[in-house]
Amino acid sequence: MSGCQENEICFLDIYLMTHTEIAFLGEIGIMLDPDSVKKIPKTPQKKAKKRDALDDTTINAGLAGAQSEITQRYGAANKQHLVAYSGTDHESGQQLSKSLKGIAKGRINPEHKEANINQQGGYDAEVKTVAIEEAEKIISGNKNTKVTRTDDMAKQPDGKGNIIGGKNDQLYDIAEVDKNGIYIEGTARQLKFVGGTPQQCADNLLIPKYDKYRDADVPIEVPSDFYDGVKKELEKKAEEIKKQLAAVEKKGDAELVAKKKAELDRVEKTNKNLKKGKLTKEEAIEARLHPKLSTAKDVAKISHRAGCEAAKIGAMIGGGISFIRNSVAVIKGDQTPGNAAFEVTKDTVGAAALSYATGFFGSALKGAMQNAPSKYVRSLSKTNLPGTVLTVMFETGKTLKRYAEDEIDGTECLTELGEKGTGMLASAMGATIGQVVIPIPILGGLVGGMIGYSMSSAYYNSLVNALNEAKLAHEERLRIEAECHEAIIAIKEYRMEIELVIANYLQQHVQVFNEAFIDMENAYNTGDVDKFIGGANRITEQLGGKPPFVSKTQFDELMNNQTTIRI
Repeated sequence: MSGCQENEICFLDIYLMTHTEIAFLGEIGIMLDPDSVKKIPKTPQKKAKKRDALDDTTINAGLAGAQSEITQRYGAANKQHLVAYSGTDHESGQQLSKSLKGIAKGRINPEHKEANINQQGGYDAEVKTVAIEEAEKIISGNKNTKVTRTDDMAKQPDGKGNIIGGKNDQLYDIAEVDKNGIYIEGTARQLKFVGGTPQQCADNLLIPKYDKYRDADVPIEVPSDFYDGVKKELEKKAEEIKKQLAAVEKKGDAELVAKKKAELDRVEKTNKNLKKGKLTKEEAIEARLHPKLSTAKDVAKISHRAGCEAAKIGAMIGGGISFIRNSVAVIKGDQTPGNAAFEVTKDTVGAAALSYATGFFGSALKGAMQNAPSKYVRSLSKTNLPGTVLTVMFETGKTLKRYAEDEIDGTECLTELGEKGTGMLASAMGATIGQVVIPIPILGGLVGGMIGYSMSSAYYNSLVNALNEAKLAHEERLRIEAECHEAIIAIKEYRMEIELVIANYLQQHVQVFNEAFIDMENAYNTGDVDKFIGGANRITEQLGGKPPFVSKTQFDELMNNQTTIRI
């Protein structure tokens, strides 16, 4: 048994024994009461383990907070695909003229099944193209323009003497508009997902009924997997016509020369205006036949990108914190360099994995919540709740595992579950508040998440202690006081670690940070709200952000303003 002399039994070993092991000791003459064993005071090793578990939980809450901006951005992108499927944007109240779900209900003539599916797949291509491009705009942060089907925009001039917009636009399928719904010249185009092969697609594009697109100089998008083949086919046709034209010019047949020149002009204009679409022919057909599956794939792709971006941040933050913590342990002599390196690697991989899962599932859930029929659910989507759900599941799962393995008893299990439940909920709100006070995407969320979790956990624990205080024996009170003393020491140690982080990664900001924190501390002590806001704003400006308000008056005006606050 660890830490014991031979033939001796340590209190730690007794405490960690299962009821089966205690019964075995009884058989050999050592009598122990299982219930009394569980009341043996906690050893320093177990207290250290519990503290490490709390630290890990706080870090995980911070990681969830750090992903809040990613979850919000990619979640809003996912919403576009859900709107494309249902045809209803519950957030804006807009009802689309066509949706994947509605198109899939279209009638099919058994005698022209393939042609009908191809035609309806073309409509799906339009709807999905809008969703894909809108999602990319949101991910990149472009909020100035919006992609829309022309069926869903008001009629207006296109700048070329034509009318764009309204139902069944004769020239354009998709266009971009500004915030006021005004068409942005040069963004309109036509989608043609025709033919079963690139050659068939090229042949279809050259038929006379498509001359109206060539005459109006309208860009034509074809399936992404057809584009290279269609372009090659058009160039091949152009070369053949040029040879034929040279031959008929030698013969002096003016009528045939004019005909060949018209053919060449048709091919060259088609080739010039040819654009590569955002999805393949197969994806368009899949959207017609299996709209739910098609939408799920799009959401999964965006969620995967969110997970990968979140994993990078998680690895950086989790690895950095682990490096500091284990470096301190090595300096103290509590850890060997080899073990420390292993722990840093393990923590980095773990943080990256948890962050990936948070980004993936958080963005998917955020998208669904943002387009939910319930206004209350939509409002919750604007907090970091979607990104926190997985962390809550992970943390409560760890608690239940510890209980199942007899590391904690039933009371401690319930206490931890309650603490983590309230803590993570506050972390979700704290991350949102952190983004307002310090509008730097990662830093604001990280600080807000950690502060939210730490403050709520402390408050919850104080309530539990207050409930139990009257029942505490003198010896137990002394033990708790000793633990409080150790907690103070730990707080000082972690403050040193935080200062080490600042020294290593934010050297150029140290002076500004120190002055800002002093101002905020003094403001807190004197109740000067404006000075506290000023200190927080100094940190924001130092990190390249723009403070949303500079005084309590402006904050009150911002809260009372009916306009939406963008975080």
